[in-house]
Amino acid sequence: MEATSKRNELVRILSEVYRACSVAELEPITYLIQGRLAPFFEPVEIGLGERLLMAAMSVAYSVPKEEVAWLTGTAQPRSSARAPYDPATATRERRPCRTGVC
Repeated sequence: MEATSKRNELVRILSEVYRACSVAELEPITYLIQGRLAPFFEPVEIGLGERLLMAAMSVAYSVPKEEVAWLTGTAQPRSSARAPYDPATATRERRPCRTGVC
């Protein structure tokens, strides 16, 4: 869906997704398409801490934890002796996948 900005193409893609769904899948898929887990009025608790989620994202995408924190806007303030994290100047080494799912 992100590959196109054409409205008719987006409607076609979404209609194919909905056509392939069962009635029970319609509600959760609609929320996921909107980037949500549930409606706004339902309190959702994932049960994972912010740091654990950032560590998992870091491993999954082979990027430093600092970059994940910077991209999510949750980076901790640094001392004045260190520059803020800048992805343009950071070196990214591709680490081997440890899970075998990559």
